[in-house]
Amino acid sequence: MAILLSTKSEAVVFDGAYIDDAFSRFVKVLALGASLVTILLSSDFLRRAALDKFEYPILILLATLGMLLLISADNLIALYLGLELMSLALYVLAAFSRDDGRASEAGLKYFVLGALSSA
Repeated sequence: MAILLSTKSEAVVFDGAYIDDAFSRFVKVLALGASLVTILLSSDFLRRAALDKFEYPILILLATLGMLLLISADNLIALYLGLELMSLALYVLAAFSRDDGRASEAGLKYFVLGALSSA
């Protein structure tokens, strides 16, 4: 709600690392809406798969926070921090089904790929 009701046309903080303008606010609303839809649509599947744990929406929100940081980043270090915050939560989401071997393998492969790309 605060994103939509912002009165400033553009704001720059953290010495230019974070920019808040009209386009970034629009994309942030899209990302937040997509996260909300993801949480709502996945609740039935998680209940049927016996994976309905409280960590799932928290991980989705952490990944969304990383996306919001990525959207407003105007500096490579801010971009990297947003990417890492988003991807660390997504590593855990990829391996969320602890009993499934395929999910564990997917989480491990995603983690190795992310670690190599970060290096």
